[in-house]
Amino acid sequence: MALGGNSTMAHKQIVNGKVYYRVQINRKGVKVSKLFEKQLEAIKWQEETKKAIDNGYYENETVLAVSIPNISQLLEEYYLYLEKKNTEYVAYKTSRQVQKCKFNYISKVMISLPDLQAYEGLYGEYIITDSNYSIDSPEIPIGLFRIDRVDNYIIERYIEARKEQGLKSGSIYTEISYIKAAFNKAYTLLPQLKLFKVEIHNPFEFINKDIMPKSSRPRKKVLSD
Repeated sequence: MALGGNSTMAHKQIVNGKVYYRVQINRKGVKVSKLFEKQLEAIKWQEETKKAIDNGYYENETVLAVSIPNISQLLEEYYLYLEKKNTEYVAYKTSRQVQKCKFNYISKVMISLPDLQAYEGLYGEYIITDSNYSIDSPEIPIGLFRIDRVDNYIIERYIEARKEQGLKSGSIYTEISYIKAAFNKAYTLLPQLKLFKVEIHNPFEFINKDIMPKSSRPRKKVLSD
């Protein structure tokens, strides 16, 4: 399937059984390609980009891409947000320190993407924000993935990695909750996203519910004299 005229094309692509829409623009010397999960978003971006190119205010996305935060940076900003929000509560100091260590550890969890080469071809450059890793790396820290390139598949690989490491479902659920909460606050924590008109799709909107870990049962609380 294709949208647009001779200089603008959008093709339907299927990855891991899911349909994506790739827009390719070759207009007035500007060549750009971008992948979308929804057709309407692909059409909207296509028209806005064409207009920007025609009016001379299009900004090179490759330059903007290197300034887009990764998961590690998002979690760091989310931690600072929580810390500032609860500074008046002394009881939170210890728990926040523990949480900060948890956030740092989450960012360093290694995930394997056997088909990352195909992934790179779909999403373009700068999926990974560290030159020490590439599509040939057997494992990559999840914290290095750009937040606008994270989808349900990457989250599922994280969950699988933690299961393989023997982590209990309740602990995995807690970690996933941190990542999900950080994504929900992305535009608040990172105002530059609106400035650069970067669209962030929360990967948890399309996650396979069957793979999601279950939360731990709350401990029974008993009061005594």
